[in-house]
Amino acid sequence: MKYKYIQNSLLAITCGACNDWLSVSPRSQTKEDDMFETEDGFKNVITGIYTGMCAKELYGAALTYGAIDVLGGYYYMGWSQSENIYYSLSSYDYKSTSSLNVIDPIWSKQYNLITHTNIVLRNIDKQKEVFTEDNYRLCKGEILALRAFLHFDLLRIFGKSYLTGAQEESIPYVENLDLQITPLSTVEEILDKVIRDLEEAVSLMDNDPVISGKESNSFLGTRQFRLNYYGVRALLARVYLYKGDKENALKNAKEVIDSGKYPWTPREEITVAEDKNRNRIFNSELIFALNNNKLKTYSNEFLQAGASESQVNVLFMDGSVVSSIYEASSYGNIDWRYVYLFKEDYAYCNKLWQIEGLPDKYANKQPLIRISEMNLIAAECETDKTMALKYFNDFRHARGFTEEFDLKNADDLQNEIVKEYRKEFLQEGQFWFCCKRLNLAVPDADGFKNEAFVWPMPEIEIEYGNRFQK
Repeated sequence: MKYKYIQNSLLAITCGACNDWLSVSPRSQTKEDDMFETEDGFKNVITGIYTGMCAKELYGAALTYGAIDVLGGYYYMGWSQSENIYYSLSSYDYKSTSSLNVIDPIWSKQYNLITHTNIVLRNIDKQKEVFTEDNYRLCKGEILALRAFLHFDLLRIFGKSYLTGAQEESIPYVENLDLQITPLSTVEEILDKVIRDLEEAVSLMDNDPVISGKESNSFLGTRQFRLNYYGVRALLARVYLYKGDKENALKNAKEVIDSGKYPWTPREEITVAEDKNRNRIFNSELIFALNNNKLKTYSNEFLQAGASESQVNVLFMDGSVVSSIYEASSYGNIDWRYVYLFKEDYAYCNKLWQIEGLPDKYANKQPLIRISEMNLIAAECETDKTMALKYFNDFRHARGFTEEFDLKNADDLQNEIVKEYRKEFLQEGQFWFCCKRLNLAVPDADGFKNEAFVWPMPEIEIEYGNRFQK
């Protein structure tokens, strides 16, 4: 695909610090062939892609608790917030300069990362002999999964949902590095390509240390921070559900659940008195998370009043909306998320606050896929209503609900699942996508229209890619 704004970065790969490798200037570039002469070269580039995902314009803020959760109707955005970078987005005004300043970098940076997955894929088969043990298969599987992950989220943002526009043109699925323009694919075609890459990935990762539990070194031993085998299975469950293929969504979700690798967080880790010692991210349940060493800076800027010199971008909630989301009149003293994850009259969720003295095992972790989503997917897709309710109730038990409050009527299950998406994935950017998948109006969102589920393609892409959106 021809991107004028990333042509100069096609070979921008260095062996240096991963924080800046994607934006290195041409004068400091090393040749692509030299970069991939060793296994470490491949590892450095893959690590750099994860680092790039941590950018504030991507999963470090915008694609999690920032733009996507703003669209999900979580935050109060009155006139006093007019200088907030997400203010125009909150009213679904996608044409304002401030909104375009958020939208355009998501497209360009996400495709920049995709370009680098393709650089790795262009070289990895030619350099099989540089890998030790089973690392070739793991690295290739991981990079295929990353390419799929990045495209899937672009589709969920810039394309219609499968339910409302399966045959509508959406985005390009970029697999090559030549300067030919990649044509737009339909929603269904993109999903098929995402699934193809993910299915190949799991076939390559059947010896992932995350399966055996025998993590052998620093690169392979941090599998929670990488799209590991179970992370790919979980992503397949998410993608198949988006496509309406409940049979395959259930199959993949069950494999992750049945693995037993992601146990529910014990009560004693959540109900501790001091915020700094509280397991606010439910660490043991994270299937895939980013290791974001800038999370403290970003959470100070966006999520915590008084924690940053500039307060214009702080996102806060209306206490009455929080009460409504968590059904406080019925479950206010029961649901651990409501009781333990909010501060200052429920205006601020402290899930991602990087509090002084926070233990290393909780620090800098930004959740992207967790086991609770697998339970909700299984509950939605299971045809055996007794089992469906079990998946749902098991999840709620892990959030403080006792059997007294079990859901017993499967007729109410779909509605209850949607409500749990809203509760569970605050600051993780999944509720808006849930509404889009099901074509549901976003609650507590002034001015929402279903057309707002599709973001505009950047003008530079339309111009240089000869895109003519209908």
